[in-house]
Amino acid sequence: LEVFCGATLIALRWALTAAHCVHSGGKVDRPDALELILGIQDLERPGARAALQSVRVFPEYIDSAQNFVGDMALLELKSDVSVATLELGPPDDSALVGGGQTVTVYGWGETLAQPK
Repeated sequence: LEVFCGATLIALRWALTAAHCVHSGGKVDRPDALELILGIQDLERPGARAALQSVRVFPEYIDSAQNFVGDMALLELKSDVSVATLELGPPDDSALVGGGQTVTVYGWGETLAQPK
């Protein structure tokens, strides 16, 4: 078993990961070629395994030698799971952030802003 990327469970049947983890050679990896291991942060501990139904890469994803743009993908699980999901925020506009507010960002990659 090769472990190569992390993901965050965001709903009972959906996990969010980086697109570069499921996109290679100009193609999206087949769901049956991937396996999601749930509920672990320490790779030495066992976790529940989940089969994938589909892999959906963000339509504006660009894989270049310089950097990744829109580096997001959704993994659809074949069935609901009983592992806690990450609550991303309320489903209304009350989550909008204004100037001077502190936010927590979940993601991967560079921690510094890239020049435009």
